[in-house]
Amino acid sequence: MRKSDFSNASPGRLVPITVAHGAGTVSHFAFVPDPLPVTFRLSVDAWLAVAEAGRRLAALNALVNERFPNPQLLMRPTIRREAVSTSAIEGTFAAIDEVMQSELDASLPRTTAVQEVINFVRATEHAYKRRHTLPISSRFACELHRILFAGTAGEDWQTGEIRKTQ
Repeated sequence: MRKSDFSNASPGRLVPITVAHGAGTVSHFAFVPDPLPVTFRLSVDAWLAVAEAGRRLAALNALVNERFPNPQLLMRPTIRREAVSTSAIEGTFAAIDEVMQSELDASLPRTTAVQEVINFVRATEHAYKRRHTLPISSRFACELHRILFAGTAGEDWQTGEIRKTQ
């Protein structure tokens, strides 16, 4: 995080931190966001836009339910494409065909990149399955974190836990 990327108008503040690195320490900055307001007011125009968006989402939902009774037919390839794209943004590159072949044949050797993309797919599918049984919470985030890092170089004794320090 570069201090120069922030201004006095940023919704929070930068706090200097020191973290252990190798045999020494490194100084960085952590961004601490301002607290969210307890209440806020929307303008009439904003409420009208929210109502219109809700109406359009309901119409889209009805259309999708009518034409696609099994959403898994669209979800499976979409989740995999999203996993490949998102992983590429983070510097992990795996081709969609490698990912799908690896899922079909577990005996194939997996590159680190393919494993990370498959973990993203598994975490997304897990989140979808748990959406009605577990609210968005620290516990839910920890479950997803455990899945995302399973079998990768990033997996360590803190995987699936919230850090106590930054």
